[in-house]
Amino acid sequence: MDAIGKQHSFDYCMYMMLASYFGKSVCVSKIQEEKLFLYYRELKPQEQIDMEQQCIRLIEKEISKKLPEKVWGFQVEVHLRGNERSPETEIQIRFKNHILQLFTQYQKRNPELRYSMWVKRRPNYGQ
Repeated sequence: MDAIGKQHSFDYCMYMMLASYFGKSVCVSKIQEEKLFLYYRELKPQEQIDMEQQCIRLIEKEISKKLPEKVWGFQVEVHLRGNERSPETEIQIRFKNHILQLFTQYQKRNPELRYSMWVKRRPNYGQ
C-alpha cells in the first residue's frame, strides 16, 4: 500500500479509536467513512493491530488527559472531511457546544497528531 493509502487507513483507525472513547458516536460523513474504511480493510491484520495501538497511545498521550473526564460519556457527532489537495482527513468530534478538530500525519515509527478544541458561541444579538 502506498503512503496515501496508509494515511487514509490511519485516519480511519484514529476516527474509530477516538469515537470509541465517547458514550455514543454517530458518523455523519458516510461516504468519507466508507472511503477510509476500504483503505483500512486492505491492511494485514497485524498492521491493523499495530495502527490501533499507535492511535490509542496518541489518544492517551495527547488528548484523554487534557479533556474533562465528563466529556467521555457524551454522545458525539463525527464529521470526516477529505481534502483533494492533501491526503489528510480532518476529523471533527462535535459534542454539546464544543468541536474537537484533529489531523494526523502517519509515519510508521512515529505518527503525529495535531488537534484543536473549539467552543461554539451563541450569537449575542445586542443583549
